[in-house]
This record gives sequence, C-alpha cells and structure tokens, in this order.
Amino acid sequence: MHYLLSTRRRLDADLADVEAKITERTRALVVINPNNPTGAVYSRDMLEGLAAIAGGTLVLSDESMTASLRRRPCTSDGVSGRRAD
Repeated sequence: MHYLLSTRRRLDADLADVEAKITERTRALVVINPNNPTGAVYSRDMLEGLAAIAGGTLVLSDESMTASLRRRPCTSDGVSGRRAD
C-alpha cells in the first residue's frame, strides 16, 4: 500500500495515514528517502516517527539518491545509530 504525503509539511509522510494502514498482515514498511519523484528529504523527526509507528515491523529504506545530496543531510542512518558509507 502507498501512504499519503502531506502538502502542508514539505511533502513529509502523513504519519496518521501510515499508522492507519499498518495491520497485523503488514510485513514491511518501505521508506524511500529522498522521495522519488518529489525529491523531498525526510527530517530526522519524520524518520523517527516512521520508526516508532513501525514498531516491530521490518523497515526497508531505499536511499539510492543519497549520494546526489551530499551537501544536504539525509540521515535515516542516524535513526538506527549506524552510518552506511
């Protein structure tokens, strides 16, 4: 399932929508950061919110465009406390 993006908050994920869509059948939450095609980069607070909602659900993070944003922080690695180089 897709989750909604909030046009009022820099195209961040709508956390209430994400939470409403996670059920006992949910196997994984896929987070694409920076978002494609919008280019939005999720803040640390947004990523921590997604992690909190996911709970024990597997979170897959696609950061294939991160290298193109070296001058801007893109820190989903910071949520886990690990840095991927």
